[in-house]
Amino acid sequence: MLRGTPLFLWAAVCCSCRPPEAPETLDELASYLFEHVWDDDEDYLQPGLENLVVWLDAHFEETSVGYEVTNLDPDAVASVTGEPRNLEGLIGAAVGYDVGFSPEEVVDVMVFHDPLEVYPGDYEEYTREYLSDTECFKERTCSKLSYNVHLVANYPLGITGESDTHVQYHWVELENGPAAIYRNWTRWSPEISADWLKVKQQYYLSATLPKADGTTRRIAAMWLEAEIVNANIPESMALNMTIDTMAKAGGQMESYLTGLAE
Repeated sequence: MLRGTPLFLWAAVCCSCRPPEAPETLDELASYLFEHVWDDDEDYLQPGLENLVVWLDAHFEETSVGYEVTNLDPDAVASVTGEPRNLEGLIGAAVGYDVGFSPEEVVDVMVFHDPLEVYPGDYEEYTREYLSDTECFKERTCSKLSYNVHLVANYPLGITGESDTHVQYHWVELENGPAAIYRNWTRWSPEISADWLKVKQQYYLSATLPKADGTTRRIAAMWLEAEIVNANIPESMALNMTIDTMAKAGGQMESYLTGLAE
């Protein structure tokens, strides 16, 4: 202890220097990580992602078929832009999968390759407007990247959805290597081709995590507020369509990267 420093003050200083304690369950981690994706430092992200790795090791099989997650905490969306946010009525789910390539390869494809080729049939249109330096993000000399996306997505039953989202990526160094955490949100309500389905808002979080063997484990979570209008269809249908899309993404990514490697 420094000479002359009161004991209570020294204790307060030491406590303030401790790294924050991250939650340990997926429900809490999803909201916690969404909140901190764009932090300049990694004091929250790093322990949160390490805890996510541990949780997935124990529950991976459950997430591979779709795992319900609770609503986002209001603090998690306090920093997002666009229309006013009301989290009442959101429903959410998460899907996990493995990809037999490195996180760097997976993220490069997700951020810079053409989604119409990576995910054939899933999109009619997908354009990016990069808002920060892409080269340093590729080389990992800077840790963050943001961009806007305009897309037209194909869903089951011949439904299409047109939306504009804001995307934020963040590289974080973990014990096994580099991980990437990513969030996006709809800047305004998507336009859905089915007149009986209304989607008011949508939030997305994904983590690309290194495995000890150099390959990748990914988990994606989606929250949306949807309304079924004048139809005898459960309101969870919109989320189930999204789960189906998230669940097949791992196989599509694996096939695309395998094709690049051949």
